Amino acid sequence: MKMTLWLLGIMVMSGLWGCTPAYQRVGTEVSLVPVTYQLTLSTSTPQSAFEQFTRFASHHQKLVLTQPITFDYSSPRGEKAAKKAQRYLLNLGVESQNIQRRSTVLEDGDWRVSVVSYHIKPEACHLVKIADVRQNKTGCVVTQNRWLSKVRPERGLSHEEGKY
Repeated sequence: MKMTLWLLGIMVMSGLWGCTPAYQRVGTEVSLVPVTYQLTLSTSTPQSAFEQFTRFASHHQKLVLTQPITFDYSSPRGEKAAKKAQRYLLNLGVESQNIQRRSTVLEDGDWRVSVVSYHIKPEACHLVKIADVRQNKTGCVVTQNRWLSKVRPERGLSHEEGKY
């Protein structure tokens, strides 16, 4: 009798154990966000406009050397300045297929340089509170931290919300 109760108890326990909810681990949702860096210049003072362009190029040197660059111009003087800037970038080592020039209408200035860079933004996880009794995505924090530690280990320990 005692043995039967033990077996019955073990079977009930193992049956209840099988009914616990199993949480599926879902990977981190990652968004690819385009960020545009641009500078609009006027050819009224060509030397100062070119100096501003060289400061822009040196400040964003990593992007200028690796990402596609677009020169927009709206006047013949703007086209001449864009060609000069293109020659400057080619001398810096930018590949010619990464540089594009096009004529367009500009509201302010005669020419504009723009560089588009794509940034990775992981999903924002809700803060996990011990007092919460409702079911929430607690795995999100763990998965996101694992992903951040692999992609950017220097930022895995502490980060501000939304800045990666």
